[in-house]
Amino acid sequence: MDSYILDTRYVLTFFLFLGLAAGLINAMKWLSGFVVTRYFLVITELLGDSIGYWIFAGICILGGIYVMFCVPETKGKSLEEIQLEYARKDDETSLNKSNA
Repeated sequence: MDSYILDTRYVLTFFLFLGLAAGLINAMKWLSGFVVTRYFLVITELLGDSIGYWIFAGICILGGIYVMFCVPETKGKSLEEIQLEYARKDDETSLNKSNA
């Protein structure tokens, strides 16, 4: 019976984290949409249409480069494997800080 309660706590923690992560992602999506909507006309009026498009295209390219090099690939991995990778990285980071 106790193990069932423990498992429920893990599940509730997971869903709490999932809800928080989804909320943060949604907030960033709306914020970026607001910024583009607010400043696109200002930039195109000041610098011209082509420069405005190139500025926003450059921002998208920089975002793509960030994703390619900084976001780890998780395709085909289980949740446990992903958590182990992050736990190892956290352990390495804490060891490096303590040795410095």
